[in-house]
Amino acid sequence: MNGYHYRRTPRDAWGINPFKEYLHDLTAMKPESIQALCKWLDISLKTMQRYISGETHVPRAICYALYHESQWGKQLAYTEAFNDRQIQFMQINELKSQVRNLETNLADTRRALAEAEKHTAAISSASNDATYGIKREPRNPHAFTAFKLKASYRRHQRR
Repeated sequence: MNGYHYRRTPRDAWGINPFKEYLHDLTAMKPESIQALCKWLDISLKTMQRYISGETHVPRAICYALYHESQWGKQLAYTEAFNDRQIQFMQINELKSQVRNLETNLADTRRALAEAEKHTAAISSASNDATYGIKREPRNPHAFTAFKLKASYRRHQRR
């Protein structure tokens, strides 16, 4: 017997009348079925006969065990499993929605960052810089080579 369902057992699931209902549901009052049930419950056939006749009080644990093996207990277990599945399905869908929103936000943030980097690269100076707002001329990639050529040309002309 699972402790999870034991806590959810109805309060009126024990006593002589529910016991007889569960017994009838499980065995149809056939002697061989009652003997198999006694073996499963680990009680003697004589004790079971006392429970059925009402001579002895039926323990709550026996009633609860029979309840969870009866059609009513199984329906409770199936219903709880189905409801748990529905809740998990809704939680999964909510998490998927959150993931989609986060991915959209991430894409927007990356786009904004790329635009900010382009803007920063275009300005390339701080607002309190002395040359702020003055466009810099692009550097010639071979400026050093051109300088060397001019210097060597000047040297040759001096001679």
